[in-house]
Amino acid sequence: MQARAIEAGFDGIQVTGHSLRAGHATTAAVNGAPIDRIAAQTRHRDLGTLLNHYIRPAEALATTTSRDLGSLMDGVGSPWAAE
Repeated sequence: MQARAIEAGFDGIQVTGHSLRAGHATTAAVNGAPIDRIAAQTRHRDLGTLLNHYIRPAEALATTTSRDLGSLMDGVGSPWAAE
């Protein structure tokens, strides 16, 4: 995963499965997705784990670089696209 992030130009940014999963869960929650749907997507059986370890406080979104990903990826092809 880190190698793909570096190939996409995200040098110096730690990217892990956990960070992607937490980013998805947090963004979905902030946008009003029901917790049971988020849990189904992230495959969490224990809602406590999802709520306490994956859904980050809204304040964290103000400082995350994830909010810039859309603009950073403009004009960049998908690393998963067939060549």
